Amino acid sequence: MKKTLFLVLLAIVCGFTNELSAQIVYDYKVKTKENVADRTKMLDILRAKLYEEYRQEFIFAVDKLNVSGGYAWFQGVAKREDGMPVQVDENLDCCHVEALMKVSKGKWYIVEMGAFSTDVWWDGLWERTDAPKKIFFQ
Repeated sequence: MKKTLFLVLLAIVCGFTNELSAQIVYDYKVKTKENVADRTKMLDILRAKLYEEYRQEFIFAVDKLNVSGGYAWFQGVAKREDGMPVQVDENLDCCHVEALMKVSKGKWYIVEMGAFSTDVWWDGLWERTDAPKKIFFQ
């Protein structure tokens, strides 16, 4: 009986601890020694995706890069690495970029991304994915 009670309490505590850790939002907007590896990986996959579509090398002014529960939410401004103006179709809204990313086995992947959009394409993205809503709004 004691063993069963102990196992039940342990399961509750572990579940509560996991719930709490999923609620913590880490701010990766500024590069630190603690986040440099993951932050670099995330920005590099965004750069690669943008290069695929626009054939321009980009750097980012990061407005938001929040991480929680294995997900990351990025909002920022893309600038060309060579300092020249970004070349996009005149119907696009240069130069903002947003992306939801997910980590799996230490590697970051883009779940959904929008670049130079004219609307808030990501509205409700937290409902369509398992991403914690907090990462979008902190």
